[in-house]
Amino acid sequence: MSALPLSGVRVLDLSRHLPGPYVTAALADLGATVVKIEEREFGDPTRGMAPATRDGTDSALHAWLNRGKKSVALDLKSAEGLALVKSLAGRSDVLVESFRPGVMKRLGLDYPRLRRAAPRLLYVSLSGYGANGPRSRRATHDLNVAGEVGLLSGGASVSPGLVADTAAGLLTLVAILAKLKDLGRKAYKGGLIDLSILDGGLALISASLVRSLSAPDREPDELWGTHACYRAYECADGRRLAVGALEPQFWRAVCEGVGFPEHIRGQWSRGKQAGIAADFEARFKTRPLADWMKVLTPLDACVTPVQTMAEVMADPQVRAREAFLPQRTARGTFLSPTFLPQITRRSHRRRAPRHGEHTRDVLLSLGLSKARIAELRDTGVIQ
Repeated sequence: MSALPLSGVRVLDLSRHLPGPYVTAALADLGATVVKIEEREFGDPTRGMAPATRDGTDSALHAWLNRGKKSVALDLKSAEGLALVKSLAGRSDVLVESFRPGVMKRLGLDYPRLRRAAPRLLYVSLSGYGANGPRSRRATHDLNVAGEVGLLSGGASVSPGLVADTAAGLLTLVAILAKLKDLGRKAYKGGLIDLSILDGGLALISASLVRSLSAPDREPDELWGTHACYRAYECADGRRLAVGALEPQFWRAVCEGVGFPEHIRGQWSRGKQAGIAADFEARFKTRPLADWMKVLTPLDACVTPVQTMAEVMADPQVRAREAFLPQRTARGTFLSPTFLPQITRRSHRRRAPRHGEHTRDVLLSLGLSKARIAELRDTGVIQ
């Protein structure tokens, strides 16, 4: 069995919630050894987030984001706990943290200080707004950023799928992999990566930003729901279908399939869009989604159902891409989203760690004696 791409890479994970753990989960899937530092008393907040896996052993979100990692539970407010983190940082290739800017400096774990002992360390900060700017030290979450970058401007009340968080994770992962390609070279010096959830949100609207920057006075275009050929419509049963018939041949097929051949020539006429959309809205509401899909699917004209999560899980195309694979838990398996399944399929065999499960083993690897570890546990520094 061939080694995974990041076998031998050592990652120290000081992140929590979603974006940072998403990054380190992907690194672990790719073969890196990831040591996750958790608060001694409670651990990563995702441990307590519903729902639990079906066997009841873990939060499903935590199990997905932390499979294959090692958990070290210690008190970051103690001098001894911070000293242990510094020792682990000195033996790591990558450190990922997701505190607000300024917190790591206050703890004595900022990049300038850590690089003195570990000049080859790649130090990755993934925060809400990044290290600079007027809101850099403010709290924020995916929903806040989604609103700030316009993802909720269409009337949505929540950000679907925590998209800004996930996009930030993907950007950070790309940046890390770009740096790690030089890890084996003698001149490699690690470095600092500063990214944010805001950066992720802005990446998602890049295409719209290009249009706005190049033509700031232009009205919203066809990709923003202003044209009847590119929008979602409600059916008689309350379900919706997505019409993405941008190409003229697709639009012709949809118009003929729905029974409006007279609208074919008006695809790009701005003055006609309201009338065309009203006709389509009224027509689609005459039949349930399943009926319309029977009519429109054979046309292959970019018309698809707006699916529920259960339908996504059962979608044969999604299944064919191995987007969900069985992941181990303490007592069984549950389906979990994959990352690069062609490479990381066997990573799903590894379960997420119990809180502090590897504290003793990791500290032994640092050279601490069993007596010293027992002393740290008795004084409340570690779990």
